Amino acid sequence: MAGLVADDRAQALATQAKQAPQNAASGLQDQARTQYAEAAQAYEAAAGQAPPGVLQTNWLIHSADRYARAGQADRGMAALARLAQAGGSADEHVAAAWYVLGEALHQRRDVTQARDAYRRCLAAPGPYQTKARLQIALLDLAENKLDDAEKALLENQAALRAAPQPDTATLGLTEFALADRRLRAREPQAGRRAARLRRRRAALPRRAPAIPGQPGRRQGSALPGQGILVCRGAAIQHLARDQPQR
Repeated sequence: MAGLVADDRAQALATQAKQAPQNAASGLQDQARTQYAEAAQAYEAAAGQAPPGVLQTNWLIHSADRYARAGQADRGMAALARLAQAGGSADEHVAAAWYVLGEALHQRRDVTQARDAYRRCLAAPGPYQTKARLQIALLDLAENKLDDAEKALLENQAALRAAPQPDTATLGLTEFALADRRLRAREPQAGRRAARLRRRRAALPRRAPAIPGQPGRRQGSALPGQGILVCRGAAIQHLARDQPQR
């Protein structure tokens, strides 16, 4: 089948791109995306010819995934929308497709649609739930929605720790993001402390300017037997009458 052939070529090219020097990797990635697009179109056509059921569902999932890898996330979302209209079940394979679409949309900075794709992934049972929840929390952190991010990250941490076979990579990323969120929560406090310190420093006496033609003497400086306080440019003279009386 043409789709399978194009798929194999795309995966081979993608592997070569990862191993190639930077100047050659870009061209290989472009070729891989072209092959992924051909595979996606072939799978979508196969889904159109298949009767409703498991076979059609599988073709649509493969089509959406390959469209995402080809950089055509919109067409991938359309394929999954067809699946939803046909009454396809939201299993972990559908979740995987939504997750790949979310990544593709995120890479092109379409944050709104990426968030929607991750939410659809989260709604389907399976191992991609914790991955999707992490990505949504990272989007919240980027938008400074710290409370929402912390709630999702804590939920993720609990789910991953309770899993019979925990995903250690996702758990590590979740805990790193939690540490980042807590660091951000301390930053305003540190900023307020720094502002107080600046105000205190500003209130301290500062050195007065020198008097022209009199090296070593400064404006408002004390004559022998006199004490001077210079603060913020205003000289407040305190005469210390400690000269010996004649």
